[in-house]
Amino acid sequence: QSAADYQQRIWLTNDNNTAYMGGLMLGTPLQGNFSTSSFYFDTSSTYTTVTTVGCEDCNTTYFNSTKSSTF
Repeated sequence: QSAADYQQRIWLTNDNNTAYMGGLMLGTPLQGNFSTSSFYFDTSSTYTTVTTVGCEDCNTTYFNSTKSSTF
């Protein structure tokens, strides 16, 4: 899968009119699982926060910057 496969569309789920959730893939090459990941999108911010390698308090690791040429 590549970023072009998604053509900048992210299908969002409305969570009780308080937040929007959807899948996300990051980096080059892409990391993550678009169909099973679930992120809350903060529509009032320009920042996105994800768990990374080295996070001691995280149950899952989503992104490894050493495997990406763009982050």
